[in-house]
Amino acid sequence: MLKHPRPSACGTRPGPPTTASLQVVNRLFLGLRVCLLVVCSLVTGCGGRTVVVDDDRSSSSYVASSSSGGSSCRATLVVAQLEVQPGCTVDTRISGASGALSHACGPGPAEARFGDSIFTGEVDAQGVARLSIRTEFPFSDGCRWETKQEIEGPIGGGPWQYTYREQPLDGQSGCANACVARASMTVQ
Repeated sequence: MLKHPRPSACGTRPGPPTTASLQVVNRLFLGLRVCLLVVCSLVTGCGGRTVVVDDDRSSSSYVASSSSGGSSCRATLVVAQLEVQPGCTVDTRISGASGALSHACGPGPAEARFGDSIFTGEVDAQGVARLSIRTEFPFSDGCRWETKQEIEGPIGGGPWQYTYREQPLDGQSGCANACVARASMTVQ
């Protein structure tokens, strides 16, 4: 009598897994593992472990970390060439080529550090960060000036903008003309 192999639970003979089925299983496992790590980091704190999240849909790479104070995400802001009006001297605080961006991993507080200067603000519900810093400085015209410098951009990737505006403090006369500056930025 000829013996037939016992059918599997699906009614077919078990065979070696195909390359396609292994790729599907690997993607599912990787996706599940990343989801669990991110949820663990964002919700429970995971004992202060760090989770690296690399989103292939954009050029952005973020590091999500958590502690007893909640979770935060970090990235680097890279400044393109600063454009300043001809003949102007500005008190820009985006010195160097890059700054450290940290923000809540969702809507909430955010900051960007460029050297000793810290821009503060928040990320809104649409994922747009808006940060600013105000400074004062004396100028050669004998006036004291104030600046408002702003950084704005989407956390999920895309172009960011830096704007610089200045004006003399109230109650002064004979001050020079105000200057403006701008730069584009990217998140890495």
